[in-house]
Amino acid sequence: MLSISRTVRSLMSRSFAVRRFGSAAPVSSDAAAQPTQASATGPEAEQQHHSFDSGVIVGPFGTKTNPVVVKTVFSERVVGCPGECKEGVNEGLRWWVMQVGSDYECPECGQWFKLVKDASTGHH
Repeated sequence: MLSISRTVRSLMSRSFAVRRFGSAAPVSSDAAAQPTQASATGPEAEQQHHSFDSGVIVGPFGTKTNPVVVKTVFSERVVGCPGECKEGVNEGLRWWVMQVGSDYECPECGQWFKLVKDASTGHH
């Protein structure tokens, strides 16, 4: 028992060197939490900017002769149907990729969508 206490005292009296190979560079809180909208440029920034001031979110049901018009500055866009197609049944959003000028019919509810190029953005 005496030899164990000597060993413990011997270890406690020694100082151990701590090796450090480097440290992480300081990160500013502004750079780490920069939102996506602030870093977007060109057509992407224009589309994100206008997505918040669109006003009416839900319009009339789209038909083949009068589809829901979705505007974009790109040649394609992800579009979704709310998923409340059948009365009392909510199966979630349905998503698909549309090309400019194409029409699409939701397979669940029969609502029609049309993607059109938005020329009013004033970008180039």
